[in-house]
Amino acid sequence: MGAFWHLQANKAAALAAAQEAQERAEAEARAEEARRTARASWVRIPVAPIGDLSPDAPLRLGVDAAAQDFLDGGRVPAYVPRDKDAAVRTAVQAAMADDSAPWLVLLHGHSKTGKSRTLYEALRATHDTRSALLVAPTSPISLHHILDDDEPVDQGKPAVLWLDDIEEFLFEHPLAMTDLHRWRQASNGRLVVGTLGGKGRAKSQHKAKQETVDLLSTIRSNPATIEIPLDRTTDRELEALDLPAKLREAIGPYGLAAYLVAGPLLMNKMRDQRTRHYDQKNPGGVALVEAAADWARCGRIDPISRDSLRALWPAYRREPDRIFDDADFDRAVEWACAPVDGETKLVIKDIDTDGFRAFDYTVHLIDTILRPDTEPTPAAWDLALATTAVDAKLAVGDAAFDRFDFNRAITVYDHVVEQCGNSPDPTIRTAVAQALVGKGAALGLLGRLDEAIAVCDDVVDRFADDPTPDIRTRVAKALVNKGITLGEQDRHDEAIALY
Repeated sequence: MGAFWHLQANKAAALAAAQEAQERAEAEARAEEARRTARASWVRIPVAPIGDLSPDAPLRLGVDAAAQDFLDGGRVPAYVPRDKDAAVRTAVQAAMADDSAPWLVLLHGHSKTGKSRTLYEALRATHDTRSALLVAPTSPISLHHILDDDEPVDQGKPAVLWLDDIEEFLFEHPLAMTDLHRWRQASNGRLVVGTLGGKGRAKSQHKAKQETVDLLSTIRSNPATIEIPLDRTTDRELEALDLPAKLREAIGPYGLAAYLVAGPLLMNKMRDQRTRHYDQKNPGGVALVEAAADWARCGRIDPISRDSLRALWPAYRREPDRIFDDADFDRAVEWACAPVDGETKLVIKDIDTDGFRAFDYTVHLIDTILRPDTEPTPAAWDLALATTAVDAKLAVGDAAFDRFDFNRAITVYDHVVEQCGNSPDPTIRTAVAQALVGKGAALGLLGRLDEAIAVCDDVVDRFADDPTPDIRTRVAKALVNKGITLGEQDRHDEAIALY
């Protein structure tokens, strides 16, 4: 009997051990699946050789879907060769083949000039990069996960890091050149490509504007970087297309990339106040688009809430004696958010916040063509400033400065200093220092030189002993600005002594 029970006990122990091992294996499998899921969320598209990517890959890498029927390919039209193709492809090939060549290739240009598509086609056309893996982070945090973990990329394989737009990666966990060096040195055949100056340009109005400018300047001036400008399609490029002359003439003012995302249709919808020629005009919809665009022109890169847009909208209506109700507003929203063709809309509804964003090309049209001589309304400035968020408030001041509205910029910068001047938080203190530097610069540009010098002195008095690198940068900027201002007053000896 003893042997029997001993045998049973052994069996039970073996079964328990087997069950424990199975549970451990299942737990490890679940954990590994969770890790795989997390890594998959770090990239816009699954990591794969560039030559094997699907035809719709550009849409997931930052290329806007086209709304057209005159080129093969539909939403991803057949690529139209650009004059800059040779320069871009030569730079990419050199980066892969020559360790001494620049390995960060940036295409620089305004929104809707075709930067993303030109860069993507260069990677596909270059022999050494067709077999390289494409790694396209979804966010700054994802990028740092990739750099720190390196799991999404097979070791030893050539790989291309895709940063479109590169400005988007200068926030939350700011990107530094040393981070990109880590990527380059992790394995042979690694390079970085990116775009600059397009949709991500709005990020320059972010809370860390000066920091962003500094980071971007460091990246752009680094010997490892080669920057290639790209403007809208030229007449010569368009003439190479087998298109009717009238169509080429229609494309010309916008450039092909903008035209493909329905630039003329957006323009016509705003000018005609209707989507189709047989629709009734909708001046309320036009007013809503202008209001949403002015929110962005005032430096607010976050969506404007429905309630805020509803409050701002009447200021843009051309019928001052009429009272508008919620039904009028809903009709205006429906019109503004209706696609002109395919997926392109004047105003985009933000699903996460239930707010609204003006399409970046809509803002461009209003700023440069439809209302080039008209500044945002006082109501828009006031609403954009009505926030307790220091980063958003500073962005409004920076937008006013960039629009040469220096008095308004000074007022906004004063708001930032009054709200947060005594905060011990390093991030807030950096914003205060930046606001004071901006105020000093604005005063100088207004010719109020003694006041400008006093503000520069205030920056030094407040922050001279602060060890925070970002704040020390702003102290240095204040000293430089003071020296320049002293020079303008012919106080050259004092300026030299300061330097």
